[in-house]
Amino acid sequence: MKIEAMEREKTGISGVNLHKIVSKAEWLVARKDLLKLEKELTHLRDEISRHRRELPWVKVEKEYVFDAPEGKVTHLRLPYAQLNRDPAQLSCEDLESETK
Repeated sequence: MKIEAMEREKTGISGVNLHKIVSKAEWLVARKDLLKLEKELTHLRDEISRHRRELPWVKVEKEYVFDAPEGKVTHLRLPYAQLNRDPAQLSCEDLESETK
């Protein structure tokens, strides 16, 4: 049984969605179908993460100044952990503005 066959059915009772009731054997087939999709998603997420880690880095040539408890500091004096941002957190606008 495919997952599509187990979609919710609408009832006439104020639009409430109810789950289809099936036998244990039918449920097991549908659960295995779902598990296969979940595993595909996990493998794809792992592959995307690998590609993200393999992205080349860009040398920072502009001097950035930050307000720190000890006063103004440049990015060269900040601990690496404070500068290390996940590239996925950068928007395309951030990246484009830094190239201008």
